[in-house]
Order: sequence, then structure tokens, then C-alpha cells
Amino acid sequence: MIIEWDKMALIRRLFRFMRSLLSILIISFILGELTFQLLKPNIPYQYAPQKIIQNFWEESPIVEVTLKKSHEGHFLMSGARFDSIVRTNSLGWRDDEPDSRKKVLVIGDSFVFGWGVNNNETIPYNLEEIYNNEYDFINLGYTAGASPDSYASYLRHHKDLQKIPTILILFTNDWYEIKNHICVHVDGSISKSPTIGCNKIVGTNIKIVNGVRFLGTPSIIMRLPTSIIYWLKQSYVIASIRTIASLYKRIGPRELAAIKSSKYLTENEQDSLHGLLDEIFLLSGESLMIVSLNSSDEIGKNTKSFYDAVKKFCALNNEVHCLNIPQVDSTKTFKNDKHFNNIGTEYVATIIQDYVEEVNFLKSKDARVQIEK
Repeated sequence: MIIEWDKMALIRRLFRFMRSLLSILIISFILGELTFQLLKPNIPYQYAPQKIIQNFWEESPIVEVTLKKSHEGHFLMSGARFDSIVRTNSLGWRDDEPDSRKKVLVIGDSFVFGWGVNNNETIPYNLEEIYNNEYDFINLGYTAGASPDSYASYLRHHKDLQKIPTILILFTNDWYEIKNHICVHVDGSISKSPTIGCNKIVGTNIKIVNGVRFLGTPSIIMRLPTSIIYWLKQSYVIASIRTIASLYKRIGPRELAAIKSSKYLTENEQDSLHGLLDEIFLLSGESLMIVSLNSSDEIGKNTKSFYDAVKKFCALNNEVHCLNIPQVDSTKTFKNDKHFNNIGTEYVATIIQDYVEEVNFLKSKDARVQIEK
């Protein structure tokens, strides 16, 4: 009886200790949060608390992520200082319904989608304005996934979009995205991406929950309600813990990891990338323009980088038109964010239009089609 009483007393003391510890942690969290909210310490933008509203994502049967169809919703990121509306058509394009104008596909990730700007401020929309709506520059940003392997898969499944002049806009994080993808073949077998003729792209680093996209979020966190996850993203205490953890583990935010990944491609990886770009070239009806953003500082310094691999592909295929756009100044991007604001999208669209005219990109294609007819 004495032994059983001692066990019960020990359990009660342990329970009181745990309850006290939990109370201390909760009170410390609240006091710490109130203090940080008052002081607002300088925290890297990737971890800094901010209000986020987005609900335009959905899963896709062929690529790792796509946009909801016939959707209109609010898109806000307070830390980046942007507040916009995302509107998609019945096909899931961030664009108006297609019409009878000559079509030009504009494919890419957040820069083509128009991260932070409204529909009438994207690069494709600005191109239409420049050409007085003579051409329908179709915005496939994010509709066709988030990297070139997904774009190829999307075009392969949509034969009505093949053999159309295509402007492919690349950014240095594209290789990082490809490395986080798995190719699923028709027979169900899998391989690493990029793989030519891939039937489906699966993103291992992406989760879609109620229209919200999460990148690299631990599965234990994903079990929480979306509202709780967003509330945690606005906490200075959580932001401080994430910042300290990144220093302790010697890992950087996703953007830095992407840059590091793109700095060195093996010969086999370069060959795989070339095969992927060649596939997109063929799907475009051999009418492809590749635009590399923020590329001039990197090209030539490291012959193994992603951008230099793209440059080599362009040198090997003189039918592909390639344009390198240098990094823009801070007046053309959002505060704390590398994405173009409405001034930046118009500026980039003007550079693209100048190059289109210089190489006779669209008219040469029209002439070739007429000859074939």
C-alpha cells in the first residue's frame, strides 16, 4: 500500500509540474509576443510575421499545382506590401476567355502569373496592350505548374496549345523546383525529373489545402487548421524561433536554397535540362523564345550554373530566340520582395516586345505558317 501511495503521489507531483511548465510556456509566449509586437525586431523577410490571404490554388492530375477555374479572390501579403485580386477564366488561366486573335503562350511561374499585381498589370497583359490587342498573349503562369518540366507535361496533355508561338520565362529557382519533382510514367513507374515524355509531375515539396499552397511545411504542422497555421505565420515568437533554427541548422530560407541548387549542374543534369527545353521547343511548333530573368550577373561566371546551361542550349539551337534581362532596380519590385510591381511588369514587357520585334519572332512564325498552308 505504501508503494502504491508513493506512485500516486509521484504521478500527482509530475502532473502538477507539467501543468506549471505548460502555464509558464503559455505566459512566456504571450509576454514575448506582446514585447516583440511592440519592439518589432528586424527579422529576415522569409520568416517575418505577415498577414497572408490566398485561396486560388488547386491540385492537378498532370502537374504539381495549378489554378482554380472561374475563380476570383483576394491575394495579399502584408510583408511584401501588396494587395491584389486574382481572377481566372473557365480554363484556369489568369486571363480572359480565349478569342479569335492570334495566340502567343506566355509560360512561367510567379513572374508570369503576376505575383502581387492585378490581372491587368501582368507581363502578358502588358504585351497585349503594347500590341494594341492584335495578339492574345495567354497567361499560363502557374496554370501549367511552376517549372519547365511541368510546362512540358501541360503542353503535352493540351494538344490545342501545341504549335503556338511560346515565350518561356525562366528564373533561377526553376532548377530547384525541378529537383523537388517526381515524374510518373504512363505505366505507373517513377523517375527523377526532368524526364522526357513524362506523363505526370508530382511535387514532393508542395501541399494544397483549401486553396492555399504550402511549401516545405512539416507534416505535423499541416495537420493543424489553415487558420491556425496562418495565425502562427503572424507570430514574432515563431518567426524568431524559425530564424534561430535556420542559423543553428546552417540552412537558409527556400530562396537561398534555390540559388545554391542552381549554381552547379552536372553534365548529366545539363543534358537532361537541354532535353526538356528541346521538348518544349518541339511542342511550340519550333517557335520558342526563352527569357531569363535577373540573369546577366550570373551568366559567364559559372559555366555549370542553371542559366549557363540554358545559354548553352540556345547556342546549340539557333532556331530558339533567347533574351537575358538584367536585375531591375528597387522601384520596379515590391518592398522586401523580388517580384515585379506594376512598374516592373510594364518595363519587362517593353523589353520583351523590343526583342520580339528585333528577331521578328511573331511575324516570322506567321510567314512560315502561310508557306506551309
